Amino acid sequence: MVKKVSLLFSDYPFGTSRFSERLRMALGLSLNDNNSLSLIFLKNSRHALGQIDESAVATGAIQKNVDMLIEMGASLFVENGEGFNYLDSYQKKMNKFDSLEPLITDADVVIT
Repeated sequence: MVKKVSLLFSDYPFGTSRFSERLRMALGLSLNDNNSLSLIFLKNSRHALGQIDESAVATGAIQKNVDMLIEMGASLFVENGEGFNYLDSYQKKMNKFDSLEPLITDADVVIT
């Protein structure tokens, strides 16, 4: 039986390795064939999907981890909003949403 796991990201992704560590944890969850992962980016976390000079903003390997998660089959959901410049490779894969409720109620596990 497939377990639907949703990971919510809402914090600003820079200045700490916390954000990249959460993505690394998600990679571990993706290794289980019984998990179906959804990465949900809210508020300031959407900056992680734009062009980042990771060494300049003191963070871990955000883009590498997001790329690997997408390659492993994770779904990418992004809250609608203006003012964010996403990488082209993410724009092709992202699903934009207005309401978080259906994404959470559909999940078996929600990690915040």
